[in-house]
Amino acid sequence: MTSAPAPLLDAMRRRNAQQVAELLAADPQLARGRAAGGETLVLHACYLGAPELVPLLLAGRAPDACEAAALGDVPALRTALEEDDDARVRRSSDGWTPLHLAAFFGRDEAAALLIDHGAPINGHATNATRNTPLHAALAGAVNATLVRRLVMAGGVGHRPRRPWRHAAAPGRLARRGRPVRPPAGARRRPRRAHGRGRHPGADGRRPGLPRAGGTAGAARALTAP
Repeated sequence: MTSAPAPLLDAMRRRNAQQVAELLAADPQLARGRAAGGETLVLHACYLGAPELVPLLLAGRAPDACEAAALGDVPALRTALEEDDDARVRRSSDGWTPLHLAAFFGRDEAAALLIDHGAPINGHATNATRNTPLHAALAGAVNATLVRRLVMAGGVGHRPRRPWRHAAAPGRLARRGRPVRPPAGARRRPRRAHGRGRHPGADGRRPGLPRAGGTAGAARALTAP
C-alpha cells in the first residue's frame, strides 16, 4: 500500500483540481496511492468534501463498494455487490463498512440497497470509534429518511460491552455492589465524542465518524419533517 505524495495530498486539501489533474497526468499511478489514514484517494476526496476531484482520481475505473456507497453511486454499488457478495461486509482500509459510509454521507438509496443485500445493520467499525452505521448517520449528514430506515431495520446505537464486564458481572452480587475493576492490562473505555462530526474538509482532515447524537439525536432525526 503506497502513500500518495505530499504535493498531491496538498492539492486535494486545497481542492485545486487543475493541480491534481496535472500531477496525475504526469504520473497516473499516483491515483492508486493512499491517504494518511490508509483510505483510497477517492474516499479521501469524499472526506475533504471535494467530490469534484473524484472523476480525476478514478481515472476511468469503477469505484469499489465503499467508494460507491460514500458517493451515493447506486449503479456502481449494485454492480460491486453483484460481482462480489462479500463487498457488503468488506471494510475500507480505515475501518468502515459500505453501510457506515452511506449512512455518514446521507446516501439513502445506497443504504437501502446495502440493507436489501444483507449488509450488517449493526456492524462495528474496526477502528477507534467502534461505532455502528446508526452512529455514523447521526454524526454526519443526518438524513432523517436514512436514520428511520436504519432504525426500522434494527439499527442500534450501543457499543459492545467488553468481555471482562460480562464475565465479572456475577461477582458484583458477591461484592455487595462495589464496582468491579477490570483485569490487569484491560483498556479503559475511551471518552465518548458527543455532537455532530466536523464538516469534512474543515481543517483538511477526514471526519472521525464519532459516536454522536445518542437517543436525543435519533429522536430529532426521526421527528424531523
